[in-house]
Amino acid sequence: MSDHHPSLHRSVIRECRYDDGERVPQLVDAAGVPDARVSAYVTTWLRPQGRAYATMENHVRGIARGVAFIAESHIDIDRRLATTGMIFDRLELDKLARACEERLDGKGQIGAAVAGSYFTAFMDYLYWLQEPFQQRADKQTRGLLVDERRDFDRLVEERRPRETGPAANSSIRKGLTPAQRELFLEVIHPDHAQNPFTPKLRIRNYAILMLAYYLGPRAGETLSLKRPQFDDRSADRTVTIERRPFDAEDPRSEPALVKTLGRTIPLMDQVADSLAAWMRHRDGKTKGRANFPASARRTGFIFISTGGTPLSGRRLRDIYATLGASFPQLANITQHVLRADDSERWVELDKAENRDKVESDRAHREKKGWSQRSRMIEHYAGFMLSQQTQAFIRRSNDSLIAAKR
Repeated sequence: MSDHHPSLHRSVIRECRYDDGERVPQLVDAAGVPDARVSAYVTTWLRPQGRAYATMENHVRGIARGVAFIAESHIDIDRRLATTGMIFDRLELDKLARACEERLDGKGQIGAAVAGSYFTAFMDYLYWLQEPFQQRADKQTRGLLVDERRDFDRLVEERRPRETGPAANSSIRKGLTPAQRELFLEVIHPDHAQNPFTPKLRIRNYAILMLAYYLGPRAGETLSLKRPQFDDRSADRTVTIERRPFDAEDPRSEPALVKTLGRTIPLMDQVADSLAAWMRHRDGKTKGRANFPASARRTGFIFISTGGTPLSGRRLRDIYATLGASFPQLANITQHVLRADDSERWVELDKAENRDKVESDRAHREKKGWSQRSRMIEHYAGFMLSQQTQAFIRRSNDSLIAAKR
């Protein structure tokens, strides 16, 4: 471990699991004693926001680096929080940024995006610590803190670690080509001669892949689905994504998490039929196909392994790996690629049918679980917009050449 961070030798992050299954991270010292203020921040600020455990843990990792920096710099942080909005000077902010960028083993640097998240997490923690000082200060002092804090925020933004070099190219396709889409939908069908999955798993994998292709859910949303979330009885067959920060019934070492907003999504018949067929198959209601243990009928989660336990993230990734190994044209497909492809097809349909953009974007965000202020549509639509621009340039070039003749 790097000599630059000796205090991190004495601090570790431990998982605290409540009786109801909820997990929260704690920063503890070598004796196992939690840092009281960090624990208060996690439980009273991060936890009520419904953040995933991994997200909260990443915040605590950033806070740990900041706490180490303060200790090594011999900074009286409470005095600064109480008396000035300029918590650190420029030189200290530069050192803090470098502390967030260094690997703990002293061998190089971590990625700028991760370092930036650490830096931001620690600053958010400090702002949370400063709030009570501001509330207790007299009017004159509070005004001074607010003014200095405004200048400090600009310095923080300037020194936040961030990726350098050219921005990501939004003109690159993030989903599938038309040929890939056609091949994918053919070979995943349980009755297709070249289906790459074992007969026992074809119906399950077909339901998973149909959901992924037509709904674009995240992996955690697929793995967290439970029986009541699939409504196959009403005329409008639906699946409901429920946001559960923790689930006492989830026995997986890496519980399935839902990061997006909860929502109910209508299903097209092909998707609903594939899901209904899998439910019958897993419960032994398909004639001659009692392929799963009796315990599978008592499992609340829809997608299970051959042993009857909830399907893990690793096994879900294996489905895509098997598909790519059998068909090199599909080697790039993952759950996230199908999520992106669903958005690209949505944008294609907007253009083909000349749909109202405001209404379409609202429905698109609802389907994906994004807030109505999210700009993710522009992120996924970049490829389509670039294609239109390039086509316009080609037509213009052709016109210019024709004019010269």
